[in-house]
Amino acid sequence: MFNVDNEHDLPRDVLNHECLCQMTGRSEITLENYKCVKTITDTEIEVICKKYKIHITGANLLIKYYNNESMVVGGCINEISFF
Repeated sequence: MFNVDNEHDLPRDVLNHECLCQMTGRSEITLENYKCVKTITDTEIEVICKKYKIHITGANLLIKYYNNESMVVGGCINEISFF
């Protein structure tokens, strides 16, 4: 499998404490392995991960779904920044 570390036989995102991001066009992004949400407005959402922050800007942004491990952000996504 592409995301599996051959030496440890574990997913690389788990080994490296990385957030997994999957986009569907400009309208939806799925984030996995995040710690918490810092800011939520209709134009920006800031998510704290273990190693960095993810800042999503756009219009009509909302969190469609979330649980302890993953969330789905919807709306018109203009920019995603990592810092």
